[in-house]
Amino acid sequence: MAMVEWWRPKTHTFHLYTGEAMIKLQDVEVMFGLRVDGDPLYSRAEPPPGSTLTTELTRLTHFMCLVPTTISGQSRVRISVLCQYLHDLPQTHDNTDQVVVDRHSHLYLLNIFGGILSLNISGAYVSLWYLIFLKHLDLLGDYS
Repeated sequence: MAMVEWWRPKTHTFHLYTGEAMIKLQDVEVMFGLRVDGDPLYSRAEPPPGSTLTTELTRLTHFMCLVPTTISGQSRVRISVLCQYLHDLPQTHDNTDQVVVDRHSHLYLLNIFGGILSLNISGAYVSLWYLIFLKHLDLLGDYS
């Protein structure tokens, strides 16, 4: 029997043979290695004046949305296109310039945030609002 079949949404618990089991934040922290006591991923920040989320995406990652259907409403990018772009990027090595490593890191983290940790309803697009948190890679460890 799959774990999803044991989940009870009304009580937010699993009903196992041994009794009820509830997932706590500490469980999430231990199982996934995610901080639960840092700053929340919440912001009312906007892109810099004269810029949009898509121009920020290009500035931070050099990813260009060449096909109009890649972008949805100027704030989301299609996950499949992003994953293909990541797959086609050249591998980084110890002597790779730090700017290139940062560009690749921005893209990978955008994919993780929007494509794995926080999927949208369709599961087909990544929100570009995560770029606001990815601008400063050295501050990512402060977020929960």
